Amino acid sequence: MKIRKIVSLLVLLFGVFVLGFIVFLWWQYLQLKPTYEDVSSSTIQQPVSIGIDSIGVAHIEAQNVEDAIEAMGYWVASQRLWQMELMRRTALGRLSELFGDTTLTADRLFRTLALEDVAIRIYETADRESRQWLGAYARGVNLYIQTTKELPIEFQLLQIEPEPWQPLHSILIERIMAWMLNFSWRADWVAALLKEKLPPRMFQQVVPKWPQQAPRIGQWMVDAEHLNALREVSRGEAVARSLLGWAVSGFGSNNWVISGQHTQSGAPILANDPHLMLSIPSVWIQVLLKTPEFTVAGFALPGAPGIVLGRNEYLAWGFTNGMVDDSDYLVPDKIDLNKEVIWINGVAENLEKVEHIIVSKGKKHTFSVYRYNNMPLFNPVFKRQLTGIPLFLQWSGFDVSNELETFIALAKAGNVEEGIAAFEPYHVPAQNVVLADVDGNIGYTLSGDVPKRNLPGGLLPLPFQKGKWDGYYEFDQLPRVINPPSGLIYTANNKIDAGYYISDVWEPEFRAQRIREMLLDASRKKITVQDVQRMQMDVLSLPARQYLPRWLSVITSAPGTFSQEENALLTFLKNWDFTMDENQIAPLLWEAWLKRIVTDLFKPQIGDTLFEELVRLPSLYWRMTFSILESNDAQWFGGDKTVFLRKTFQAAVKDLQKEYGEPQSWTWGKAHQLYLQHPMGAVPILRRIFNRGPYPVPGDPFTVNVGHYRFMEGFRVTVGASMRSVAELGREPFLAVNLPGGNSGNPFSQFYADQVDLWLRGNFRKIKLKGNQNWLYEFKMLPIKNGRKKE
Repeated sequence: MKIRKIVSLLVLLFGVFVLGFIVFLWWQYLQLKPTYEDVSSSTIQQPVSIGIDSIGVAHIEAQNVEDAIEAMGYWVASQRLWQMELMRRTALGRLSELFGDTTLTADRLFRTLALEDVAIRIYETADRESRQWLGAYARGVNLYIQTTKELPIEFQLLQIEPEPWQPLHSILIERIMAWMLNFSWRADWVAALLKEKLPPRMFQQVVPKWPQQAPRIGQWMVDAEHLNALREVSRGEAVARSLLGWAVSGFGSNNWVISGQHTQSGAPILANDPHLMLSIPSVWIQVLLKTPEFTVAGFALPGAPGIVLGRNEYLAWGFTNGMVDDSDYLVPDKIDLNKEVIWINGVAENLEKVEHIIVSKGKKHTFSVYRYNNMPLFNPVFKRQLTGIPLFLQWSGFDVSNELETFIALAKAGNVEEGIAAFEPYHVPAQNVVLADVDGNIGYTLSGDVPKRNLPGGLLPLPFQKGKWDGYYEFDQLPRVINPPSGLIYTANNKIDAGYYISDVWEPEFRAQRIREMLLDASRKKITVQDVQRMQMDVLSLPARQYLPRWLSVITSAPGTFSQEENALLTFLKNWDFTMDENQIAPLLWEAWLKRIVTDLFKPQIGDTLFEELVRLPSLYWRMTFSILESNDAQWFGGDKTVFLRKTFQAAVKDLQKEYGEPQSWTWGKAHQLYLQHPMGAVPILRRIFNRGPYPVPGDPFTVNVGHYRFMEGFRVTVGASMRSVAELGREPFLAVNLPGGNSGNPFSQFYADQVDLWLRGNFRKIKLKGNQNWLYEFKMLPIKNGRKKE
């Protein structure tokens, strides 16, 4: 009887909790459901109009630039303040104040990187106009914080208040994006470990560009402790990336531009879809700014002023990651942390020591950061005493630059030449930029810092005297082209020919090949905007078309038998058209086979732990895999390549059966699904509020319409087009766009996930730069003069 009373009481208490939570959510819905009311500001000079279109894009019209940027700060904060708060805390190494010890390693990493110090130096040296933009944006953010009736629900759930926004914080947003797009620090470490694990001949096969004359990694032993340390910091950084919605692995992007000689309208067409982690809210926010000086529209980073990707009335531009090797590890002769001294080429040099305190749910954790010439000693990130070799991180992102100056100049640029010139102050992260203007010109430039190295390579740790860079190549020395005779320019993170070392870690060539193939085919007729939009959705797998027929011929003609079920599955592959369609079975078979090939090639050679780190770097392991498969080296295949291919196919079938049951229920879309997760959506009771999906999606890591997944976590889609845009530089200035989510970060807003269907289907909405428009909502920012609103 007593037990029944206890159970009844527990049920009652649970019911009261659930009812209370439902009431709380309903109250939150009523309070946080967006309203669009006029707001007053004591710092703007003239009224600003803000119109909200059918997909939640804010069209901000002001009589001067500073008012427009303040209004931008206010609007973006009203939509994405929580996202901005997370990015700011990540860059400052203050996540553990909210999330406890889970994020300690991430905080240690970002304290070691000292991005705040970099941002201070950038602000102190920035030009006057950039500082005006940063100040105006911060005023707008703080106006929202001060005047909002209810803070976003995430702040209320965590019971925190946002601190005032500073101009410095907007610089941090841009610099943390540069770090998140920096793959070299991890690639260098993994390459060093591969060099220790693999025989020289096998290492040369998978990293063929490393020059013979370079110092051998055996001189700078990276041991098991360093491998475990890398694994630890990788996991810590992965937590931060997950919170921010940035990929742990799986980069890539597409852009291309077509001159008017190939288009139906006679005007250039430019397309862009950078590939980043797919989460909610989206990485980007769509905005239009209209002032007497310029009209510019496109995609901004929440927390930073200016349009990063988009167009003005005369010029359009798009980015892909330049894949520049922009970081290296340097090793001093010796180090004495007690005396705070290192020796370089026999000469003693002083270290700078900075003590840090990380607060984690009330507990305090202290650690020291050691720096030499702004380069941090990386070892203490791993919470261990210094053993083995000391590694100092050299990264272009530690140097002063001003990317905002570039985005200001792009807003005003009138043609391709002015657009290219705008990138001179841009340094990090390095990008492939394509451009087109209304006069019919098209162009390309690599933008950003490319280190001048003493040795033609940068994948392995080097002694200071040989590894220290001699500055960077001048802006005019970077690869560039304007109006090529072909009338076509395209980039997909593929190799750049420059006459000097840029990188060894390019993305596999398949997306670039497929874009070129489609452009050449389409240019036989006149290309339209709709043609370009269809190209962005292309899911033809070039590696399947290139390799699969050969592999099937080899394994089916050689001695050996397959079961009846395996033969039926082989028939699906033989009849496949190589499109990674979500409704077909063959793509799932193909991708499972590839994963088994990668696993069985590398795990026996390098072990489980290093394998886990390798597959965080798809630009490395996929190129290595296809390079090995082109060879006939028996050591990789356990003796016989044909037997290896047959066994891996059969193992892949068993993997699928174990995961998905009998083959009649298999489809690519059953496994390859997109689940848009919000950081708060990790809490089970909050999932239905914050998360969206799952959605079956086509594509894979190699298709133009990318659908990347984390190798160790099945086929769930983690990386894809973080946005899509197409601009035609004709009489009607517009930008056709979609997002894998929506413009708002408020789960109670109609604009939270309203563009998901557009994104999935490859449909677009136009942001028009000219003409009268009908707004769903409209409000004003009004100046206050002498205590009164000025209408």
